[in-house]
Amino acid sequence: MSRRSSEDRVSVKPSRSRILWIAGVLAVAAAASFLIPRPPAGAIHETPGDLQTASAAGFNVLLITLDTTRADRLACYGYRRGATPRLDALASTGVRFDHAVTTAPVTLPAHCSILTGLYPPNHGVRNNAEFRLGETNVTLAEVLRDRGYETAAFIASFVLDARFGLNQGFDHYDDRMPVPERGFGQDQERSASAITDAAIGWLERREAGKPFFAWVHYYDPHAPYLPHEPRFNRAPYDGEIAFMDAQFGRFVDAVDAHSLRDNTLIIVVGDHGESLGEHSESGHSRLIYDAVMRVPLIVSCPPIVEREVVGDVTVCVTDIFPTVLELLGIEPDTPSDGVSLLDARDHPDRSIYMEGMVTYLDNGWAPLFGMRDRFRKVIQAPQPEYYDLSEDPGELDNLYGKLAKTAAARYARLESELSELLTDWPTPEEVAGAGETLDQETIDRLASLGYMSGDTAPVDLGKLDPKEMMPTWEKMGEAKRLSARGDQRRAIDLLAEVIRAWPNDRTALRQLGMAHLRAGDRGAAEEHLRKAIDIKPAADVCLLLAQIMVIERRFDETEPLLALALSVDPRHGGVYVARGDLLAMQNRHAEALVAYETAQRLDPYRSQGVVTQRIERLRSAISP
Repeated sequence: MSRRSSEDRVSVKPSRSRILWIAGVLAVAAAASFLIPRPPAGAIHETPGDLQTASAAGFNVLLITLDTTRADRLACYGYRRGATPRLDALASTGVRFDHAVTTAPVTLPAHCSILTGLYPPNHGVRNNAEFRLGETNVTLAEVLRDRGYETAAFIASFVLDARFGLNQGFDHYDDRMPVPERGFGQDQERSASAITDAAIGWLERREAGKPFFAWVHYYDPHAPYLPHEPRFNRAPYDGEIAFMDAQFGRFVDAVDAHSLRDNTLIIVVGDHGESLGEHSESGHSRLIYDAVMRVPLIVSCPPIVEREVVGDVTVCVTDIFPTVLELLGIEPDTPSDGVSLLDARDHPDRSIYMEGMVTYLDNGWAPLFGMRDRFRKVIQAPQPEYYDLSEDPGELDNLYGKLAKTAAARYARLESELSELLTDWPTPEEVAGAGETLDQETIDRLASLGYMSGDTAPVDLGKLDPKEMMPTWEKMGEAKRLSARGDQRRAIDLLAEVIRAWPNDRTALRQLGMAHLRAGDRGAAEEHLRKAIDIKPAADVCLLLAQIMVIERRFDETEPLLALALSVDPRHGGVYVARGDLLAMQNRHAEALVAYETAQRLDPYRSQGVVTQRIERLRSAISP
C-alpha cells in the first residue's frame, strides 16, 4: 500500500455549482480543448446543460468493462471497418471521451483502479494472480451498497475471481468459470453470450423498485481470437469485438424491456487495449504505449444526455469512481486519484500516471512508469522516452535528447511530476518482495533442501529495457504455442536461447521447466523450476516441482514446497491436490480424500476436473 498521505491525492469532493459540459460549440470552449464535436455526420454540435451534480440521483448504475478493447477498433471512435453498432448507438446519446487512458495494461490492476478510483501504487495491486485488493480499499460497490443499492457483478475471467478481492461490496458476485478437464491454468473465461445470459437472468429475478449497481465484464477480445463470422476471418480481433458488441446490445435490450433505461446511468470503459504488432508487441502487459493504454470511455444516460458529445481532454479510468458518486449526488468520504468528469474541463493540462510492473515482476526486466497529458508523454525506462502525441500519435519518434529548450521544459514538468510520485510510493524491489509469509521452520527446511538460497538471485534485476526485449518476448510466445501443440523440442530450443541471453527471467524458466516436464525430462525440469523459485516463488512453479517430488517419491521435499505455494496463494486448489497425491502414495487414503475435497471446496473451477477421478478411486479403495 502507498506511503503517500491521503491529503496528497486528488480530492473528489464535488462542486455543487459545476456543470460538466457547457458551451461546447463556442470557440472559447474549443480553445480550451474540452468539448470538440466529432466531425463525422450525425454528431451534434451542442452540449446539454443539465448534466450536473446529482442529476442522476437515485438512478441505477450499469458499469460495462470491455477487456482488452482498443478505442480505435470501435466505429464511434473512427474505425471505418468497425462493426460495433450497439456501442455506437450508446455513444450517440452520451459522452464519448476521445482520450481516455488506463493505469496499467493488465486486467486485475486496471479493474482495481476502475472500482476504487486509485492508481495501482495506492490500491496495491500491481499484477494479475499474485496480488489481492486489500480490504482497506473502498470500492464503488461498497459505497453504493451502503446507500441502499443492490449490487451484482458478472465476471468473464478467472483473473477477476473473488479471491483477488474485487468482490468487496457485491451482494452477488458471479465468477463461475467453466470447469476445466485438467490443469490449473488461470485463463478460464466465459463468453460474452454466457455473461449476458447470466446478467439478464439476474435482472429478471432482482428485487423490483430497489436501485441497483451492476458490473458486467466482457473478456472476449483476449488472444487467441475467434472470428465468430466468416467476414472476420482475416481480422479475428475485430470479430471478437463485434461479437461482444452484439451481446452487450442484447443486455441493453433487456434493460429496455424492463423499462429501466430512463433511470439508468450506463458507463462503458475498456480496462486496457491490445497491441497488434505495434512496437513489436503482440498482446498486452509488457509496454505502455497508447495501443494498450488508450481505451474507450462512454457515459450514457438519455434522460440527461440526449445528444452525442465528445470530450477532448485526457481522462483516466480512475475518474469513473468520483464521477458516478457526483452524478448520484453522493458525497465521497474516501480519497481518489481520479477527477470527476464533471470537473474535467477545469483540468485541461492534467497529467495521468501509468505503469507497467509486469516486466519487472514476471521477467526481471526494468519496470515502466509513465506520465501523460493531452499532448505529451514521458516513459521512464533505461532508455527514456518523450513523445509529442499531437504530431506523433503512434509514438514512433522518441524525442528524448532532441528537444529545443522550450519544449524540453514542458516535458521536464511531466518527468518531475512522475519522479515526485514514485518517490512517495513503494519501490519495485519492495513490491516484488511482498507476499510470502513463511514460518521460520519452513524457511529453514527450504534452505536445507537448496531452495530460496539466494545463490542464483539476479544482481542485475530491472536493467533490461522492455522495448528492447520484445523480440525475446515474441520468442517466448512462440515457444509457448509450440509446447501446447506438443513440439517440445523446438519449444525447448527457443527457450534455451532466451535463458542464455537473460538467465533471470522466471517466466521463461517456468516455461522451460514445463516443456522439459512434458518431454519427460524431470531432471532438467527440476533444474529450471528451482532457479525460478530462487528468483521469486510463484504458486504454480512450486506445485510443478512438488508434483515431480511426489512422482519421484522424494516426500521430504514435497511438504515445504506446498507450504511455500500456500503462502503465495492461500486458495490455490493445486496445493491440496498435490498434498492428496502425496498422501495417496503413502497409502493414507482417508487423509488424501480430505485433501482432494478441500481442493474442490476452495478452488472448484480449477480443481474439479483434476480431482474427480482421484476421489472416485480413493472412495473405492477405502470403502468396506
